[in-house]
Amino acid sequence: MESSSGGIDWNAKIIYWKDFTSDGRTEPADGHGHGSHCAGIAAGKGYSGDSYGAYAHRGVAPEAKLVGLAIFKMDGNFDADVYEVVQWLIDNAPT
Repeated sequence: MESSSGGIDWNAKIIYWKDFTSDGRTEPADGHGHGSHCAGIAAGKGYSGDSYGAYAHRGVAPEAKLVGLAIFKMDGNFDADVYEVVQWLIDNAPT
């Protein structure tokens, strides 16, 4: 996954990815770090490599798998229909 959050293998956590923007990405990408930041809060393993300890930054569900649904383009602009994204998730909820 393209991201500014080094050291985390998000590809091992992401079980499904869909881009709802006009970018048409087929691989997980996070050009501005917001998705990685939120994913880390939810499912981060806590490996920080800093002086706070190995698990100081663990997410609330470190064993969780993630579904990445892109609604912001790589340039930071928004062009996805949020209602379409939510309906897709309801209809297709990957397990």
